[in-house]
Amino acid sequence: MSVLTWIAIISVLAYALIHTVSYALWNWRNNNKAGFVFIILLCLVMTALPVYILFFRS
Repeated sequence: MSVLTWIAIISVLAYALIHTVSYALWNWRNNNKAGFVFIILLCLVMTALPVYILFFRS
């Protein structure tokens, strides 16, 4: 996999992660603790699957 592809994948993941974490923090501030927990779990899965594919399947 080329370096340009790695940079593109990592930048898209970083943008999605930042956007999703900001929504989780908004849920926390609005007293939606369950929503915060499930969105953080979503962030973990959203990050873990592409990282697994990038490092262990290439």
